[in-house]
Amino acid sequence: MKVFFLSAASLLWRIIRFLASLQVAVVLLGLSAAVLALATILEWQWGAEVAHFAIYRAWWFFLLILLLACSVLFSAVVRFPWKWHHTGFLVTHFGILLILAGALISLWYGIDAQLPVFEGQSAHTAFTNESEFLLSMYSWSDRVAGEGGDGEWSNKRPGDAVWNRPASGQSRSVPFRPGPFHWRDYARWPISLLGFLPRSQGLLFERDNIRLEVLDYLRNAAVVEGEPLLLSWRRPGRAWEPLECRVRGVPDPHARGRFFGLGARHELETGHRIVFWVAASRAETEAFLRTLPSQPLTETGELVLFHRNHLLRLPLEILRERRMADFPEAFLQVKFQQFNPQFLGLVLDLEPWGRSPEPQGDFSGFSHRLVLFGDMVEFNRYDEVLGVYGSFWYYAPLDVGGAGSGESAAGTGETQALSNPSAGGRGSSLKALKPRVDIIQGVDGILYYRTWTEGMVTDSGILPADGTPIRLFAARPAEIEIRVEKFTPMDRPGENVRPLEVQRAHQGMRRSFARVRLTVDGNKEEFWVEERPASPFFGEDTNMGQRRWVSGQGRSIAVELVPRTLDLGFVVKLHEFERKLEPGSTHPASYGSRVDVRDRDDPDRFLFRNVWITMNRPLTVTDPKTGLAYRIFQEAYRGPFRPGEPLFEHVIQGREPRQQLYLSWLTLNYDPGRGLKYFGSFLTVIGIAITFYMRGYFRSLAWHGRA
Repeated sequence: MKVFFLSAASLLWRIIRFLASLQVAVVLLGLSAAVLALATILEWQWGAEVAHFAIYRAWWFFLLILLLACSVLFSAVVRFPWKWHHTGFLVTHFGILLILAGALISLWYGIDAQLPVFEGQSAHTAFTNESEFLLSMYSWSDRVAGEGGDGEWSNKRPGDAVWNRPASGQSRSVPFRPGPFHWRDYARWPISLLGFLPRSQGLLFERDNIRLEVLDYLRNAAVVEGEPLLLSWRRPGRAWEPLECRVRGVPDPHARGRFFGLGARHELETGHRIVFWVAASRAETEAFLRTLPSQPLTETGELVLFHRNHLLRLPLEILRERRMADFPEAFLQVKFQQFNPQFLGLVLDLEPWGRSPEPQGDFSGFSHRLVLFGDMVEFNRYDEVLGVYGSFWYYAPLDVGGAGSGESAAGTGETQALSNPSAGGRGSSLKALKPRVDIIQGVDGILYYRTWTEGMVTDSGILPADGTPIRLFAARPAEIEIRVEKFTPMDRPGENVRPLEVQRAHQGMRRSFARVRLTVDGNKEEFWVEERPASPFFGEDTNMGQRRWVSGQGRSIAVELVPRTLDLGFVVKLHEFERKLEPGSTHPASYGSRVDVRDRDDPDRFLFRNVWITMNRPLTVTDPKTGLAYRIFQEAYRGPFRPGEPLFEHVIQGREPRQQLYLSWLTLNYDPGRGLKYFGSFLTVIGIAITFYMRGYFRSLAWHGRA
């Protein structure tokens, strides 16, 4: 054992002497200088984010700094015991060690964030350059209460996620570090050189039957209109005739900030209707295939609801009579609201079932309501939050017009939902007798179809996209043939997500998207999630269109991609933004913000009052809540916005007379290693001075000795 320790000590001493050698120091210093020069070039060409990802926050850069620090330290250790003439040498090396330690602390624990604030407004939420997925759980059944022990989700990799339980429900943030490029770009030169650096890919979170995976990432992308589906149709023995089916993304009137795909409808000269729309989820695709009528209908209708592989069939007359029906597999009750015979529209409300408690979670801004049509199926509105989809089948041999049951949309608040979106009364029950072909693009990019005539579904299956014709309503007077001429699958209803070239030193707004697979209680969905941009309107529900839901057993999980925020303990109020232009041009010469800074918990306490922040004059504010000292810089601005512009009207809302409005973009910087770097620089200078002084002193002694 003694021999082993002696051998280990000898090996350690050799390593120390090797790292302390002048040759190693020269190599490390030269390599560090080259790396810093490369980082400067990257920041100039691609922006600061690329430089941080490729170098400053890369593991190998930390290793390089650590080796350099070891070389500096060991070069002093091997000279022990030290003499008086080593004083300058030791002070200089100690100063260098402090500089390196301060740099590492700043890189690891430093904070850079942006604080946007409008004139006349206040802000306390800052946005960092990092992203995170926010998972929120909404439960409406007592059968899922208490899952996961104390209700807190633990991450598969401890320390990677932050858990909190806000008053509106349960949520969890999962860090997401995708890198500054499209993931597909890491396969091409020269970005492929950065492919070895760690990124957040694949499985990010797994606990309590919830699984979050990221399949793809687009750093900067555009949303473009999807290409129409081109069909041809003909009657037997006739010529083919073209048909264009286009789906458009429009605002959802029942949920502000959300969009849905408005389907296409065509009526052929034969009386056939062809309807096309795009499914927003796998569940909607499956519901299209499974919510078929149980038998041919006569003078009544049938409601078929779908939730997580479970079906609920309800004859219309029974539902209207009972007004309520249980859907126990979904832990919900279905409540009848109204039936409009003119448009064959059925309105239902969804409520917790049985003795379940009130739904947990923030459902504000969302209507748990289904609106289903017996004929205009492309206008069906489902409940994505609860994961309930369905079809309403209605067959009326007589034209009942609007008088069948005496019920109408008037006075119910559903006039908009049940009004005919197109001219000509296209939704009358008389036309329900005519044959209809429903075509849907599933989330798997496959076209599915079903045919409806005489109160029954006669055909269903996959519509070939290769141009192979299929016969519909075979052996019937209504027989036709259709085929696909051109089909380009859409990423989401009416839209495609297309990558843009990542610009060098990209400035301005960008739209980032992540392709996500979220599994909840075995229910799996894949979709694009758009990152919510840093904005003064970040907390408003106008951004809820970037949130997606996947339903589980009596609960739903919402996922959204957001920038990581800092909830400051102080409030910044912008009184005035001033911009001065260069004489004879429109280029700004200088600009700044006049602000008040208040304690957030004590609004009457001013930390600073009526101070100017400019590009060259930052303001240092200590957060009363955390004790962190932030330096606030003037970074940029937006505007001016003038009366009549949507953003101006949204912010001002007639509260004050203004001729223009600016958005000031402030930067918050917290540098915990600044003190060490300053003190280390001071010691380095002192050490160099001592070295030169002692060198002259000892030379003087030597000269006098020779004399």
